[in-house]
Amino acid sequence: MKIFVGCSSRDVGNADYNHVADRVGEWIATSGHDLVFGGCGKGLMGRIFSKVKGHGKIYATQAKVYQDEVIGLDADSIEVIDTINQRKNRYTELADVLVFIPGGIGTLDELISGIETRRSGEHENPIVIVNEGNFFGALLEQLEKIYDEELASESVKKYYYVAKTVDEAIEKLAEICNK
Repeated sequence: MKIFVGCSSRDVGNADYNHVADRVGEWIATSGHDLVFGGCGKGLMGRIFSKVKGHGKIYATQAKVYQDEVIGLDADSIEVIDTINQRKNRYTELADVLVFIPGGIGTLDELISGIETRRSGEHENPIVIVNEGNFFGALLEQLEKIYDEELASESVKKYYYVAKTVDEAIEKLAEICNK
């Protein structure tokens, strides 16, 4: 399967986040899956890329505004796409599963867009949120507030799975990929 991973393109000093990226990359590589990602060889993206390289195919999708990040990247496929929104549509088309680990504003945008486009029927990709160290806790609390205040139906929860640890996420990914 093709696994999209949304995460930071920045080098981070947080050992837990680096561990999450390493474990997800190792799992993709050793399980015979392919990586779809933002096409950056740095940060958490770079850590995952380096784990998968030489094992599965790697599909990089990058918006023109950040196209310098794919220069010299040795991926099987590199697509530079006009806009960020078009890029999100493209990686969603390529991927079979969407996984989100710690990242910045782009990652949060990708996550919320993934949930909304799944809810609206634009794709059927399972979404796995790796909430190691409660990284996504505030966002998940905000979503609960939205459901509690009936601004959205709680039925939206069926479109994503929240794993408390990277190991739990890998168990869920294995389950999804073996269906």
